[in-house]
Amino acid sequence: MGTLHDWIGVALAGAVFGIGMALTTGPRKAPDGSKTGWSWADGVSYALLGLFFGIGIMFGWKAFHPPFVFILLLAIGGAFAVAKLAPLNPPRIDKSPPIDKSPYRQ
Repeated sequence: MGTLHDWIGVALAGAVFGIGMALTTGPRKAPDGSKTGWSWADGVSYALLGLFFGIGIMFGWKAFHPPFVFILLLAIGGAFAVAKLAPLNPPRIDKSPPIDKSPYRQ
């Protein structure tokens, strides 16, 4: 499963790759073309793809043997599932003032 040095290398390589992907792709865009900003789904998918990239860089061909292959498949599947299933638009917040129905207020 690798040494601590290998896993620190996985974390560093994955962080560099994930941050690089986040900076190059930018915020999400809604179907109408407006920018919706960063979402939690972006962070999760970039982190999982960074894990995939880091394991591939540090372990090379050894990454295609069990148990690494299961981690790789879960990372790729999770990243794509989060990216596709997360909503593009955040839920609307009602910004109208609350209606005071107090009988003492006139």
